[in-house]
Amino acid sequence: RCCRRCACCGLGAVLAVVLAVFLNIPVVRRAAECLAGVRMRPMPQAQDPEGRLRRVHVVYSGDSRSLGGMFVSMHSLARAQAEPAMLTIHVIAAPEDMANITAMVGCWRAELADMPAMPVVELHELRPLPFDPSNNTFGLDEGGVGIGTATLPSCWLRVWLGDYLPHPRVIWLDHDVLVYGDITPLYRMRMEHPLAAASEWIKPDILQAGVLLIDLDRFRTEGLPDEMLDKVRRYHEFTTKFSDQDILNHQFPLGKRDVLDWRWNTGSMGINFMSEEEKQWLPKSHPVEVIGVGIIQWSSRVIYDRCLDQVKLIHLNWGPKFWWKNQTFPRCDMVKRVAPRNACMGWKLSCDL
Repeated sequence: RCCRRCACCGLGAVLAVVLAVFLNIPVVRRAAECLAGVRMRPMPQAQDPEGRLRRVHVVYSGDSRSLGGMFVSMHSLARAQAEPAMLTIHVIAAPEDMANITAMVGCWRAELADMPAMPVVELHELRPLPFDPSNNTFGLDEGGVGIGTATLPSCWLRVWLGDYLPHPRVIWLDHDVLVYGDITPLYRMRMEHPLAAASEWIKPDILQAGVLLIDLDRFRTEGLPDEMLDKVRRYHEFTTKFSDQDILNHQFPLGKRDVLDWRWNTGSMGINFMSEEEKQWLPKSHPVEVIGVGIIQWSSRVIYDRCLDQVKLIHLNWGPKFWWKNQTFPRCDMVKRVAPRNACMGWKLSCDL
């Protein structure tokens, strides 16, 4: 009987360790919280006696290839705000893309004409970076759509946004993010560190840079962009395989950034809808990678089926994009809840093709 009891205790200990390990995986934790009915806690808000955080600032950057995503994301953002008139959307683009960006903003304004108040949009011309990312090889040997983005100046802007915007804070959104909730509590949250981000899907110590809250005041006063530029130059001494997200993780490891709840960046939500061709570039060189992909697929399905109503920001960074032409995005019900109704510049939602 004693041996049997010891065996049970040993098995219980093993299961406890396994459970603790798996719950430390962000996508497992989010699915477990969803299944257990755990809701997001209210976010403590910053003290703002001077009202500097009254107006909310959000920034996008991209080129003509990202017009469709930006159009839909900006539309979802405007519609989701409790006070849209207190929102300023900044778009940073190269001079050669500015005409198309301006036309897209015109479509966006026409789409929102029924709103009693609209956000402000400010356009900014992209300036040369203090280094040349064009020889960066991060991801180029992996294939797939969107790989190689580390060569794009627009992706590195997250480091130098303080050079463009004189505001105290800004929220960075990738153009494959759909907004389902008011982002004002995120913008005005109490920050202990200069940057806030959700964890990457598998490793809690890695930040995911598709949604960031950046304290621009601290970036400027603490010289953080110069520190990160120095890291870029040191990286370049021995490799070209790195991205802006690597630099941000190096600068802001766990413990030196504020961690956002997964509902503020619910990522990999397109992974269950990848075509066979798209699945070819999923990590699979090692059994651990195969298991990791399976866990992400399971977690995303749980969120879709059980907790979509809790999500504030959905990040479709894996799988089919909602603005690709001649593609069918399988969750059109999800996209059409927040998408524009009219075509822009001949472009339509993939759901409508």
